[in-house]
Amino acid sequence: MTNAQIKAPIHTLTIIFNLMGIFSRNKKKEMNTDFEAFKSEVSWFLNPNSKIEFQEQKEIRLSEEFKGVFPNLSELIVKSRQTYLIIDNINYILFAWDTLDGQICGWLNQQETEEEYKCELIQEHELLIRNIGGIRESFNQPENSFSNNQNFMMELRLLTNSPQTISEKESGIWQTKK
Repeated sequence: MTNAQIKAPIHTLTIIFNLMGIFSRNKKKEMNTDFEAFKSEVSWFLNPNSKIEFQEQKEIRLSEEFKGVFPNLSELIVKSRQTYLIIDNINYILFAWDTLDGQICGWLNQQETEEEYKCELIQEHELLIRNIGGIRESFNQPENSFSNNQNFMMELRLLTNSPQTISEKESGIWQTKK
């Protein structure tokens, strides 16, 4: 048996064991504190069998039209930390901010495509969905936040034919650190 023939099965086993987590030498998984805060506050969202995949992180790109129509919201989104993830085969962006009292607050937004629209949308709503998705869950919001205790906000799959919009100041995230 040649050296290459011996190394090939060992290399294959190493890959398999790494995938199984057996060889985790010096490879600590970084904890995503924003996602941990979300899970802690919105414990009902995930079930024990939920499949969670963290995606490659990227800088969010808001369209010029979005920035023009929603300048304050654009500024807020740019200040957020974004975590791109897939939960049970659905794409999400977790937007998170630090509050003045040291809490982490945020939105879990579901990303949707035009093919998923089940109703006609007003232009502003479609602009929101295309750029930041629809708010599926919010957490650690100030008590007077418009998004508190909502089953969904701006999420297309749950809208009727008469979508409602909110002003940016009603969104309730205005007490975040700069």
